[in-house]
Amino acid sequence: MISGSNSNQQTSSWQRQIIVAIQRSSDVDEPGLADIYDVGVLGSVLTLDQLADGRWKALTQIHRRVMIKDFAGEVDGYVADVEVLDEQPAPDVPDLILMISEKG
Repeated sequence: MISGSNSNQQTSSWQRQIIVAIQRSSDVDEPGLADIYDVGVLGSVLTLDQLADGRWKALTQIHRRVMIKDFAGEVDGYVADVEVLDEQPAPDVPDLILMISEKG
C-alpha cells in the first residue's frame, strides 16, 4: 500500500512516496478506480513549498511505472494498492535513434 498526504508542511528533510495517476475526465470531482488510467508512476516528493499566492510547488522524483489495482480516500489523502510493472531498462537514446534511422 502506498499513501499520499495533503500535508501542510514544508518538506526538505524527508521524502514521501506518492503515486501519480491521470484522471480520464476533469468533469469528475470525486474519481473512483474507473475514472483513472490503470497505469501510473511511483515517485517520491523531494521538496514541498507553499508559494506566496497559496499554491504549492513540489519537486518529485519518479521511480517506476505501476499498475493501480485499487485506491481509497482517507482523511488526509489516499491509499493505493499497486503492483510494480516488470520492465526492461530503456535503451540508451542514441542507440534507439540509430535503430529507428536504420529502419527508415
